[in-house]
Amino acid sequence: MLEEISKYRVAKLAKEKGFDMFNHYSSQDIPEELRIVFFDTCTQSLLQKWLREIHNIDIFVCASVLANNVFKYSYYIIKNKSLDSDSDGCEENKYEEALELGLYEALKLI
Repeated sequence: MLEEISKYRVAKLAKEKGFDMFNHYSSQDIPEELRIVFFDTCTQSLLQKWLREIHNIDIFVCASVLANNVFKYSYYIIKNKSLDSDSDGCEENKYEEALELGLYEALKLI
């Protein structure tokens, strides 16, 4: 899996929901100006870890093989160890696209 930077709408929603990657995962002596600049580099994996550890929300991306060996990816959200919502049959061409949609939907559950 590639280390993908979350899209703006996901990063913005994450910040609104209380995600601050500097407070949770790195040094406290980073100046505020740099925190604003680096917030746009929020990665999908870091946000996924935060959702799992802080809010007990897991996001799984599953691959399906269609005709001609074409892969499609769907996401599933598990909150408090029960299937809370799923992708409604959403099929994306890339793992990262499905994860991005899952992150966005999971953030809306907080």
